[in-house]
Amino acid sequence: MLRPATGERLAVTTPIDANGSEDPPLGPFGPHSARGDGVSERLRLVRLRPGDVRPQVQISPNDEMFGNSLDHYFTIGRSALNLIQRALQVAGSPEPRRILDLPCGHGRVMRYLRAAFPEAEISACDLNRDGVEFCAETFGALPVFSAEDPRDVPVEGEFDLIWCGSLLTHLDADRWPMFIELFRSHLSQSGVMCFTVNGAHTADLLRIATYSRDPADPGDEISMPSAEERIRMATAREYFPLTQASKEQMLHGYATGGFGYTDYGDVGSYGLSVSSPAWLCGVLERFRDLRVVVYGEHSWDQQDFVACARRERMLPPVQTS
Repeated sequence: MLRPATGERLAVTTPIDANGSEDPPLGPFGPHSARGDGVSERLRLVRLRPGDVRPQVQISPNDEMFGNSLDHYFTIGRSALNLIQRALQVAGSPEPRRILDLPCGHGRVMRYLRAAFPEAEISACDLNRDGVEFCAETFGALPVFSAEDPRDVPVEGEFDLIWCGSLLTHLDADRWPMFIELFRSHLSQSGVMCFTVNGAHTADLLRIATYSRDPADPGDEISMPSAEERIRMATAREYFPLTQASKEQMLHGYATGGFGYTDYGDVGSYGLSVSSPAWLCGVLERFRDLRVVVYGEHSWDQQDFVACARRERMLPPVQTS
């Protein structure tokens, strides 16, 4: 776990609001030595905004979502909470009493859910048993060991909040309705289900990753991209670590049908997907007791944020001639 080293300075920044008052610092943090990733021993910065909730700061050494920036790691968790709270407000939902986090990973978002809803019962569900056990130990979550087939996921009862961050972004189209049905079937009458997708912004990144020239390649210096363009090109290539043929396949599917997918290659039935808002709405229309309450493009890191709630009443069946 991420722990302070003996004698190390606190790795925090404490912002001061307009009234001059300070939020207490978030920390302390020690070097992520258990990862062996060479993160420097310098002061580690995590910026707090006035009024931010203060999450548990322990990070598992096995957390695959942690890169080399604590600030980015905590910003992603905080932004998820902000979006979730907005969705609850728009849907007119009360504070959740039962929460499902699937896939929970090692709690990048769950730490914020626990801080914001301290009295809620939170279920941590994932294929990663180490992540589930860490969330149970660190955040007091109920451990639920998931299954690849959503029909076999052993969750029980109804939830007032369901959070699914970056799962559908890795699945082919035929599995989306199955997971949406899983969430819908366990959503309470006043609950909200929130999930993320790779939408139009990510499709733009895919185009860049597919067709842009690598700045390291020799070429006409006059056509060299700007520094900002090079950063975006690097982001696109990092987000889509795929073969050229796979990227072209994804882009073709998105352009012709609003959805593109390809496996990573070494892992079957798991890869990357891109979906247009229109395609997603077509999928959601199959679930006639759900309504979209929030669709935020490019609002959770590179991904779109979607929130659905139950309709006040069931719509009549579609009449066919």
